[in-house]
Amino acid sequence: MAVNRLAPDYQNADAMLHPLMSLQNTTLFYWGQNRLANLIPFLLSWITAPELNMWAHLWLFAFSFFAFLAVLAFPGAARLYADIAWSDRWLVFLTMTSVSLLVLLPPAASVLLVEGHPYAPSFLLLSIAALTLTRDGAGLPSILIALLCLFGAIGLNPAVALISLSLVVLWPVGLAARKIAVIVVATLICLAVWLALSRLGPAPPHPYFRISLGSLGVDLRDALSGMLEALRPAGLAFVACALGIGAFAGLGSPRPRREWQAIGFLGALAVGWWIAFSMNEWVKTANQSHFRYFSVTILALAIAASMLLFSFVRGAGRTAKALFAAVCAAIIVGFLWRPPVGWSRYGVVENVATYVAFADRNDVRFVVGDYWLAWPTVFELVRRGKPGFGLAWRGEGNRAAIVAAIEAELRNGRLPRALCIAEPASDCIEAASRVSGFEWVEAPQPCADQSCLVIELRRAN
Repeated sequence: MAVNRLAPDYQNADAMLHPLMSLQNTTLFYWGQNRLANLIPFLLSWITAPELNMWAHLWLFAFSFFAFLAVLAFPGAARLYADIAWSDRWLVFLTMTSVSLLVLLPPAASVLLVEGHPYAPSFLLLSIAALTLTRDGAGLPSILIALLCLFGAIGLNPAVALISLSLVVLWPVGLAARKIAVIVVATLICLAVWLALSRLGPAPPHPYFRISLGSLGVDLRDALSGMLEALRPAGLAFVACALGIGAFAGLGSPRPRREWQAIGFLGALAVGWWIAFSMNEWVKTANQSHFRYFSVTILALAIAASMLLFSFVRGAGRTAKALFAAVCAAIIVGFLWRPPVGWSRYGVVENVATYVAFADRNDVRFVVGDYWLAWPTVFELVRRGKPGFGLAWRGEGNRAAIVAAIEAELRNGRLPRALCIAEPASDCIEAASRVSGFEWVEAPQPCADQSCLVIELRRAN
């Protein structure tokens, strides 16, 4: 339901690059960078049909988001409430899911659920690792699986190391020092291995770990502004009203001490993450404080609000709980339901239809230009069974295959051509030369649209 609701309107190049990496060249890190491990494209590389591979990526990312909430709701809730019933754990899950969908605007929900950023899978793996490593009586197999999950989480998103290290603050409230030591040491080892492996990839345009304190006030404001643009005002107002009414009515029994500790930890994590990442040069300079870098802040607050809402009905009667569960389920279905949408009706497919038809009709194999249009065009060519290669940003990660395709065309007596989309010829020529290592020039052949043109390999003297 989440994929069908969100992907048709908000599918973009970031999401469509995953199946291309999976099918054409699964490198250690995402193409053109050394920050995010290519774990999921690697795991799905056995699916060789392009469309099925893409659907598998979308489904796995969406599944990871809901599975993350389920891990918190089922084994996680048992840490906070003694002898909690399974029906109440379902209630926790429904509350977390409905609150998350209620506060996130559809474009923001798409980023966190289906777009392909590795936040949800990394949160899922980290939650499994943290709950296992802090569980009493965990055996060696469970610990090894937890350490593997921790390594996978940090590989997908190195920033989550800050979350696992922040568990140190739970030591004063009862978390055993031995467990903290295991988590801290394991996190530092995983992060060190990632740092060593990252040297195999290209250097980033901006340092990932550099911070600047000179404009903290402005940075905090920009980050907050970005987060507010991703949130639904009506959803925030509804949650605030529900919390206020619940607190005033005094429903439920007194909250367990661990629940207060968890809510306090989530609040502190949300504020600390907001402050730390608002100062990060990579976030504010290279990414204009986009809200996705503050997804931990948003989700931490949403989960804390969900726990408060649940606590108001936890001690209520069966009828009240059933009614509350029905409301949560109705919110979830209401925000996710829509009639099935076929792939041809996806907005991103319609946006590149002209370019795909031209490249297909004229047997153009290479695509360069605007990132958000070039990669969907490449994917559509591949989906149609045509050899398509991207020379746009991130194409460096597939250089070997690109060079092989160019040389094959030259051997067959063909002059390789590339479709330049929505950028000046000079920019496309520069990008194509940088990615492929060959020189390109503008071709006399006209394109089917004013927003595109054709470039070709410079002829040898």
